[in-house]
Amino acid sequence: MLNKCCAAYPAGEHWVLAVDPEACINNEDEASITEEEKPPVAIHFVVDNSGSMGSMTREVMYIFADMVDSVATAPCSMTVFAGNAQTLNANITSAKQMRELQLPAQGMTNIPAGVENAINIITLKERQRMADGATIPRTHHVLILLSDGHHNTGAAPDKVFPTFKTKIPDDAMLSTIVVGLSEQSSTSMGMLLKKSIETVSFQTESVQTIYFAKTNSALRTILGNLEAGLNSAVQGTFHEITTPFPAIIQDFASKPKETIRVHANSDTTCIPLLCCFADVPKSIRVNGQEISVAAKEEIPFDLLTTMIQGLIDKTKVKIVAAKDRKEVISKSVKYLDILYNLVKAHQDSDVDLNMTSLSAKERVKQYRQIRALTHKAGELKNQIVDIANFSINDSEGQAAFLNGRSMKFANKALRRAAGRADGVVDPKAEQKAIHKYLTSEGFREKLKAAMALDTIFNAKNLSEKDLRQNIFPRVVAQRHKDQIWEIRKKASVLENEMDTDLDSLNALSLSPGALDLIHSGQLADYLNDGVHGRAQSFVSMATPWQHAEEWLHFGEQPFESCWEMLMYGGMLGFPIRLKRFAACQMNPFLLEVENIRSTLVDSASICCSNKAEVPVYGPEAGAPIEDVLLLIQPSLPRTSKLLNNTALLGEKFTSVTISRDMHMYTGFSMRVALHSTSLFHLAATQDEATITEHDVVANLRRAFMGRAFMCGNCNFGPVDHYACGDLMSHHGENTGSGAKISNDCPKCGWFSECITDWSPWDGNVDEDYLRSEFDSISKKPKQHFLSEARIDMMLKVMYSFRKLCKGRDTWDQYQQMADAMENVDDVPLDFSTKAGVDGMSQVALALMAVLTESKNATKVFESKDVLMAILKEECARDARSRFRMETGGEKEMARQKAMEFLTKLLQIAKETAPETQPFMESEPPIENVRLDCRDDYQVDTDMGRQLIPWVRDICRKWCRLWSVAEKLASVLSKRVGGWEQLERDMETGMSSYADVVQELKRAELKTPRDLLGNDEASEGCDLSELQTFFMQLGVEGIVFGAAESSLPGYNNKAEEDDLMSAVAREMRMRIYFQGVAAKMSQWKSEGQTATFSQARVADIVQFADLLGAKPHVHGLDKQTFWGLWLAAVSTHDEQKALAFLETCNESFRFKYGNAWKPQKKRGGKS
Repeated sequence: MLNKCCAAYPAGEHWVLAVDPEACINNEDEASITEEEKPPVAIHFVVDNSGSMGSMTREVMYIFADMVDSVATAPCSMTVFAGNAQTLNANITSAKQMRELQLPAQGMTNIPAGVENAINIITLKERQRMADGATIPRTHHVLILLSDGHHNTGAAPDKVFPTFKTKIPDDAMLSTIVVGLSEQSSTSMGMLLKKSIETVSFQTESVQTIYFAKTNSALRTILGNLEAGLNSAVQGTFHEITTPFPAIIQDFASKPKETIRVHANSDTTCIPLLCCFADVPKSIRVNGQEISVAAKEEIPFDLLTTMIQGLIDKTKVKIVAAKDRKEVISKSVKYLDILYNLVKAHQDSDVDLNMTSLSAKERVKQYRQIRALTHKAGELKNQIVDIANFSINDSEGQAAFLNGRSMKFANKALRRAAGRADGVVDPKAEQKAIHKYLTSEGFREKLKAAMALDTIFNAKNLSEKDLRQNIFPRVVAQRHKDQIWEIRKKASVLENEMDTDLDSLNALSLSPGALDLIHSGQLADYLNDGVHGRAQSFVSMATPWQHAEEWLHFGEQPFESCWEMLMYGGMLGFPIRLKRFAACQMNPFLLEVENIRSTLVDSASICCSNKAEVPVYGPEAGAPIEDVLLLIQPSLPRTSKLLNNTALLGEKFTSVTISRDMHMYTGFSMRVALHSTSLFHLAATQDEATITEHDVVANLRRAFMGRAFMCGNCNFGPVDHYACGDLMSHHGENTGSGAKISNDCPKCGWFSECITDWSPWDGNVDEDYLRSEFDSISKKPKQHFLSEARIDMMLKVMYSFRKLCKGRDTWDQYQQMADAMENVDDVPLDFSTKAGVDGMSQVALALMAVLTESKNATKVFESKDVLMAILKEECARDARSRFRMETGGEKEMARQKAMEFLTKLLQIAKETAPETQPFMESEPPIENVRLDCRDDYQVDTDMGRQLIPWVRDICRKWCRLWSVAEKLASVLSKRVGGWEQLERDMETGMSSYADVVQELKRAELKTPRDLLGNDEASEGCDLSELQTFFMQLGVEGIVFGAAESSLPGYNNKAEEDDLMSAVAREMRMRIYFQGVAAKMSQWKSEGQTATFSQARVADIVQFADLLGAKPHVHGLDKQTFWGLWLAAVSTHDEQKALAFLETCNESFRFKYGNAWKPQKKRGGKS
């Protein structure tokens, strides 16, 4: 009769077995295993003794010796390897005995030899145990491999390691630990060993997947950590679990197994195993006992995440060990995503976040309640993303991947961020410093003054018409109207400066009622409703003033982290969606803005929703809101500038927005980058272009998730069978308008009348369905003018940039860029990275927010020189980025790929390139070869079709932005006060700058055909001319951007046809240079022999010609020098030898001067 039981929980198409370690111990009388019953532990040390290890081999042996006493409970072994392997002792029982071992001479690195010795010892001990019978307990063998370099002698590890598995007895318990020292060690080789021989793995909570150290001092630390981890791990238990058939999934790179051995730490309460059961078996065997299995309904959250983490740990080992990783990664990510969706669904059912009209304290409270649920889910998702993007080949990066740390750019950016704090990033210290400042009386007084002065200036600058029409109708109490008149009258002495000094406020001597009207926020509410469009966050429903007021109460709330502070204190901004790249952490101007919405949202609520992983959707629908563009608000300029300049918003929130990490802030440029990339998106893209796959999928999920179905045959979805259980009743029915009702699958035609045969829609959208949605969007009429919402956002981004940067060095940088555009006739424009332009969005910012206030701005826009310089640089950058992405970031590979593309595009045949001279003849001067080289070409039509679209897209965006900037410059040139007056009008209210918005609405958004055509033609250029222009611009971008060629002899001010000819000539020269390189390679190996053969048969005149016209023979290359000399020596030709020696230096003559003479034979005869 079965008296023990384990549970089985459904997990999608699989089941999760939950095995209790305590219940599985084969002990009838006791609840837990005793120390005597635990298997003895034998450690087999395999240590590198190559020359590069030096004295560290002995030091490592001494450190490992401590483990013999502290961890091992059975005889251990010590093997060292250099060119060969040597086992120093196979029965070590004490640390003293191990320290007395003598190390052999050091040499090369033969890792498999050392591992094989240790496996032979393990195999021998296991055979002795089996020969002695069941009285001897099974030993747990732990093999520790430590090396500091690549294998460089003997059989290759990838050939040998897989064969070791056959040497180990089937029931042996063997765990493998790999320790890498220095970047020269091979993590992938270590994981191949682990994959090949390990029969039972330690849980990663106690023993890491790999231990890696870059330096000797770091190695000492990690070996101490390893000893502590092993001490903890051996306190646990091992279990052998068997299912009725192969069903246990340990990783997604291997087939399911019938029997596995698992390790459980001493505090492990449950061992979760993913199994591919169709039906739950009645029982399984654990440690030889038959255990009944009971099916349950819903898997506990902790059990599900623990199971997935175990799968991730084992899958990572297989990925690093694999030669062909793509297939393993693709398959693993597919199944891990399915499992993660179960985690997400479990989490979503337990999370309910409602932030409507919440106070700052309530936001933080809600977050704390759901943080425990979301933290683990986020960790799992990050690891799955790391697996999907894994392409690391260096040992340190692989070790970081296996142990769950971040990738290359993140580590690099973190080091840079740490450099700003003298190399130390202490989150707790930063949090305390920020909290101390925000709760200080000085900050509170500044904030109060800023809020009050913003309100006073707004009321002061309002026209009397606006006051009577837009403000007073909202004022109920007459005393408030009187107080507003008082404020306006007394504030007339103030100047419009960004001042936050309380003295300015006190000097007005306002009545208590007027002061209360200001400080209570009542006047701010009147102004916000009357002239600022009732600005408020659609999530919190709070106004800018109300959010600013929350910052006055930071001292009333304890905080556990900076995250909680961000959830407490926020400001209003525009929702944005960003496309991030790893390099954005180093260069934030590489960031791309994919979408900006005009509905305001507060950063505090979005921080809360992001950390809680509860999506917030805007009223425009689409994808959930995850990021906010915080700006200096015209309605509260002093207040929003003060708050945005705090470390909490200015540094922490900016870092989170760009890098998804709070500690990656690398400087003020990050804040400017958010302005510049947002402005570029708003001015350069069309509204409809911002509708992406994310938006369509998100809208469909919001509309149909939980109510729609998918096809039982092809999984097409969503299919809406809403409120219809009998699908046959109306199927095929005529609607009366000529259409028929169809309840079958729109894709494959499958049909079932029973609704239960249709699976609930899983949220995955079929590609055909997506295509039809995009087709319907593309049929909508194109918008050729800017919308008011987009214009308003552009103006506010530029306003914020100007207020943020004026008075800083940053403003001077953009002013210099604008000045260069004005003086393009005097100094050539340079927008390259060498000129300090990290991203082309900076050029857009200088063009729109700085140049437009110049009196000469309209002249700049009349000429196309600046626009052409921008397009050329943008194409060069884009080409460089494209080719480097194709080659995984390798610069030289990208160069080669770009030149291969150009060679094929211009159809340059190898036969048309200059030919190299015969083997024994020198090549003519390069200049002569280039002059004689052909420069004709014929464009490949198919490749041209690939090239033109991306150039056209670049030109369209910049021509659109150019049109907006040109119109803005025109409007400001005719408007009194220019930018400064526009800024004041934006602070006053929407009606004050409505004229600018209306003028910009009428801006003609010009196309490349309008702007880049022949100036003499009344309607621009025709289509063929435009395509030719795109082609030439693309070729120039690839040449100077991706191929990084200088095109010798090319003058970029000459006719454009010269460019294509110059490129064709240079591609032929590239083929010629490849031939020269091959010739030189042949010369290095055969040149001496060829020269020797030629010189040997030459007469003295010919020999002298071979010596050449150089002043001495030491100017010859190595092959010619020794070929000539050896020819003279071997023939014992006095004339040749003396001719050679005449121009040699003294030391050569002294050493070899008599070598040419024939040696005398014995007896004096020669």
